[in-house]
Amino acid sequence: MQMLTRLATILAMTAATASAGLIMTFDANTLYGEPGDTLTFRAAFANDGSERIYLGTDSILFNGTGFTVVDLFGNSPIYLDPGQTFPSVDILQITLDNPFTGNWGANLGKYQISGGPIPDVSQDLLASPTFDVEAVPEPSTAYLWAPALGGLLFCVRGRRHRKRV
Repeated sequence: MQMLTRLATILAMTAATASAGLIMTFDANTLYGEPGDTLTFRAAFANDGSERIYLGTDSILFNGTGFTVVDLFGNSPIYLDPGQTFPSVDILQITLDNPFTGNWGANLGKYQISGGPIPDVSQDLLASPTFDVEAVPEPSTAYLWAPALGGLLFCVRGRRHRKRV
């Protein structure tokens, strides 16, 4: 009997979350940057459910080190009517520290929005899209100088092998 009660509770929670119908889509799930760059994630919102939903709170799950994270949830809508869409807005900014002390390559995160149908105004998880910050190292000075020196040597070599007239 206790197992049936738990199963009914889980199904009810799933149905409440699914009935809200929030779709949050990042314009780009992956952004690339070098140390000192500020990356801005933009997202669009839509309500494909049958009830007006309230977007209550957000949370950012991001374990990357060497980053400064700025939450721009204030740019998102407070509520969405059934069938309503909201155009892309800046939702999250991540700055790569300079000097960069984090992991090069992929740094995964998740942006979660909680809320619920109005007038309930519950705090169910409505959307949880993932994002990726790709930290790309700056090219070293040696790699920048190598082509320049190679071109200079080619020019000097060409002058030495010319015939004098």
